[in-house]
Amino acid sequence: MEAAAASRRSLLGRVLGPGRGPARFRTRPRLAARVGHREGSDLSDAAASAGPSTSSSPSPGPSPPARATEREGGVPLWRRIFRRRGDLKRLWSTVGAINEIGEGLRLASNEELREKTNEFRIRIAQGESLDSILPEAFAVVREASDRVLGLRHFDVQLLGGMVLHNGEIAEMQTGEGKTLVSTLPAYLNALTGKGVQVVTVNDYLARRDADWMGQLHRFLGLTVEVVQSSSTQSQRKRAYDADITYVTNSELGFDYLRDNMVLDASELVMRSELNFAIIDEVDSVLIDEGRNPLLISYQPEREGGSYHEASRIAAAMRAGLDYESDAKEKTVELTEDGMMAVEELLGSRGMWEGGSEWGRYVLDALKAKEHFVRDVHYIVRDGQVQIIDEFTGRVKPRSRWSDGIHQAVEAKEGLEVQGDQLVAASITYQCFFKMYGKLSGMTGTAATESEEFWETYKLRVVPIPTNRTCVRTDAPSLIYPTDGSKWEGVVGEVAERHDRGQPVLVGTTSVGHSELLSRWLSGVGIRHTLLNAKPANAAQEAEIISQAGRLGAVTISTNMAGRGTDILLGGNPLEAVRVVLLQNLCQALTKAEGGPDYGRLAEIVDVEFPPECLGLAARARASALTECADPLSLEEVEQLVLEFCGFARGLLTGRGSAGGHLKGMLESRDYGALEDALAAEDDLPGSELVPDAARRKFATAAAFLYAHCAATCDREGEVVRSLGGLHVIGTQLHDSRRIDNQLRGRAGRQGDPGSTIFVLSLQDDLLKIHGGDRTASLMTSILDEQTGVTSRLLDQQLLTLQRSVEEWYAGIRKQVYKYDQFLDIQRAQIYGLRRNVLTSSANELLDLIFTYIRAEVGEAVSSRCDGPPGRWDLDAACAAAEEALGRPGLVLPRGFAAGLRADLNSGAWKRPRERSFPASSAFLFAYRAAGSPQEPGRWGPELSFVVNEVAGAAVSEYLSALRRSATPSNGVSRILDDRRYSILELVDDRWQRHLKHMSSLRNSVSLRVFGQLDPLEEYKVDSARALLSLVSSVRRDIVRSLFEGLEESDN
Repeated sequence: MEAAAASRRSLLGRVLGPGRGPARFRTRPRLAARVGHREGSDLSDAAASAGPSTSSSPSPGPSPPARATEREGGVPLWRRIFRRRGDLKRLWSTVGAINEIGEGLRLASNEELREKTNEFRIRIAQGESLDSILPEAFAVVREASDRVLGLRHFDVQLLGGMVLHNGEIAEMQTGEGKTLVSTLPAYLNALTGKGVQVVTVNDYLARRDADWMGQLHRFLGLTVEVVQSSSTQSQRKRAYDADITYVTNSELGFDYLRDNMVLDASELVMRSELNFAIIDEVDSVLIDEGRNPLLISYQPEREGGSYHEASRIAAAMRAGLDYESDAKEKTVELTEDGMMAVEELLGSRGMWEGGSEWGRYVLDALKAKEHFVRDVHYIVRDGQVQIIDEFTGRVKPRSRWSDGIHQAVEAKEGLEVQGDQLVAASITYQCFFKMYGKLSGMTGTAATESEEFWETYKLRVVPIPTNRTCVRTDAPSLIYPTDGSKWEGVVGEVAERHDRGQPVLVGTTSVGHSELLSRWLSGVGIRHTLLNAKPANAAQEAEIISQAGRLGAVTISTNMAGRGTDILLGGNPLEAVRVVLLQNLCQALTKAEGGPDYGRLAEIVDVEFPPECLGLAARARASALTECADPLSLEEVEQLVLEFCGFARGLLTGRGSAGGHLKGMLESRDYGALEDALAAEDDLPGSELVPDAARRKFATAAAFLYAHCAATCDREGEVVRSLGGLHVIGTQLHDSRRIDNQLRGRAGRQGDPGSTIFVLSLQDDLLKIHGGDRTASLMTSILDEQTGVTSRLLDQQLLTLQRSVEEWYAGIRKQVYKYDQFLDIQRAQIYGLRRNVLTSSANELLDLIFTYIRAEVGEAVSSRCDGPPGRWDLDAACAAAEEALGRPGLVLPRGFAAGLRADLNSGAWKRPRERSFPASSAFLFAYRAAGSPQEPGRWGPELSFVVNEVAGAAVSEYLSALRRSATPSNGVSRILDDRRYSILELVDDRWQRHLKHMSSLRNSVSLRVFGQLDPLEEYKVDSARALLSLVSSVRRDIVRSLFEGLEESDN
């Protein structure tokens, strides 16, 4: 740390040394190009975007506009522009009303603010709409945020909150405070008591936002919980029952699937109604991951020896001779020579003969060899293949490739192969999030996908103005002919900026590339920090990214891992103080050895503190050891520390619940006076966790640590601004412009200076896979081997290429969605049936059973009753009904068919008939019979009579069998619960078989195009038939299983 600090002081000296003024930001003229649009940054540190609010002229405005209903993509550009301007104009008038109400709330006490929540809930219960109380609710949230977090929403953030409440997507640039914006609609919609889910992309952000923004909601009387991948069932249930739940998109989707697999209603964790979700980084969740299904698998189907042998065969085969591969489609195809070679190696087993699947094994092994690259698509950790998210660069826990690919990759790496898994439940994010009553999202990069958002989700994208104008410069791309020359160019670009002290962030597209660049930089002596999916780096993601704006910092990040954490020029003081407090308090409060390596985090944060500040931190630690007897969990300690950091920031800004009267003591470094004054404060954090004396020492240490760190970061930030701000270097264009824009957006946040450039090569994946020979030959003709070339014309060509790739992927997503819609309808029907069985009372379950008995009996009887009643074989009809019930000859009384014939011949069937059903069950059957459908056709009344009589007798026998089988220790209710359990197991088994069938159908239907048939229409027809077959088989098997284990009658 001392060496790093000395290096930083040296850089400060070089920049501000004797005889030198602040260094000017210099850019090569041929690379400079000023951004003409307004842009900001993603607030993970919401503090950066909070400040004094500029009030619009107060005037009561209309409620925010409802979601648009016309197809956004088909509306002319000029109409969309003016419509959005009109929308924002109406919203601005509501902002004025919020500001006017807010002025009156400044004098309200904390208790009066909290009481507003109860007032709003009463008004909603009395019928008042959320829209009508929006101005008041938003004003309350803003005032509470100012007091609790020391952050006051900007007017543009109020705009964003209204857009989210309207069920639309707020496009807010990086650093504009999306995290803080979400508190507004979350609070308002939580007042209904129906629950709000704030969806983030990883566990860290979910925990951080629940701890941080949760302080605000709890202050106002709402309950806030978080779901983590490690959460237990009871913790999940408590979290979803809370007013506001912070959760990742994957945990939310998996919890939905698991809820539809439980066998006891007490195991359900989610609410029955999906009310309102706010999705952070909505483009990542709904677009990038929208086509990837969430899968819950079970029981290995095959052992892995076949994969290992196939992998050895694939390793011996030659690309271009034995097989052809397509990198764009990620397919392989055997040549004639290749097929002969495989057949020879397999011997008598054959590739496809006799149902052999060796052909699939070999093709999967070749795909793993050609299209799945270690440290690009996956890493190997603890003997397992773990997938790297192509968009975020993070490892995707518990994820596996399907269709045998994951097993093939395991075999390629020489690992133990986990058998193929059968799908027990699946759903795509596209289908899942459309179940919400209201859905909204936030991102900085949604405009390029606005048409897809509208067509798929009916979500409008509304750009929100930035709080300050962006002054970032985006240079044209610098293009080299080879990878080697490109990496030399990247190192040169980094060295040039680093020598001046300008912080540099380099974005790579894979773990392999990040480590390659790390070796290059180490070779030339440039100290840097590496962030990628490797576990040693990923654990410190937030800390690494938060300090990327320090003087002279060089940070390498894979696929912008660290989204959600803000880069502040000069460093992030809150993150630095958080690390120091955790380093001092964690073990002292948890009373446990080990735990996270906060010393490593302190090295990353790298801030020098004076002895008096470190002494206060040590004093806080001693207090934790001696005055805090009850151990806290690690989560409680982290939340406590975060709350004290927020409190310290509020003191320094003169805001927060402590007000401005303590700021003077902080500035004068009067430690004792501050600690004494804090004794009178009612709103110090941690009142339920630690004693008052310890809380005062914690608050004092946090305040002075934050004051020192903020001053240090502010001074360093001014120097960094004079150097041009953060310089971002992209090393490869992504398939989507959004991902590149996310990387660019890390620079120039909140009006800060910044610059970006992409350094590329003709061997990059985008050009190599999608560009084609024409693009490559055109660029090769104008490039020298060692000199990069930059040109607006080349940039335009690259942009055109990216657009074509985006359209190609959008087409794939659209096609996938069309197929998924059919399965989604079927899933809704099966899950609806399952939920009815799971949550029904005993009488409701019997009602469902009676319905199924009537349907099965109806089909059986109708099949034997053709023509006029005189020709009906009622003996055969009754026998068929008993066969359908799984009890031939054991359900209907002797002579039952003869009695039906007599009634039909005499006309007695037209008169009400006395039934000898037990009194205890008569009301149930009467209820069911009253709603029994009439059979169609000329002889429908007579047929309905026969069906209802047979069904009635079957129901009566079933109820009698239940009573006969009941014992004092195992009553009818217990028997019905067992029957409920077996019905659920049966439904699950049939659904899993159906999913396997649908997967096979999906894979095979594309071949029908060779018969001049539309695969989608064929899939639609066949899936409808499969659904009818599924429903019929479920009903049939349920009815056949009803009498299992019940005592037979004596008749």
